[in-house]
Amino acid sequence: MLMFNKMVLDQGPLFAGMVTYLVPVGAMVWGWLDEERVTLLQGVALTGIFAMVALVQYGAADQPPQ
Repeated sequence: MLMFNKMVLDQGPLFAGMVTYLVPVGAMVWGWLDEERVTLLQGVALTGIFAMVALVQYGAADQPPQ
């Protein structure tokens, strides 16, 4: 929690939110390595999440956090 709060202060809430959306990818990869079934629907859902995060993040890196 401390590191997440530090990240919000240092990088801004938009960046911290983007990092939060990467957690499901780690979970899916971990499950796949543990020989769980990974479905096409899960991959499509993650692709949709990444597309929306990229849309929101577009151009935000050029602006310093306020």
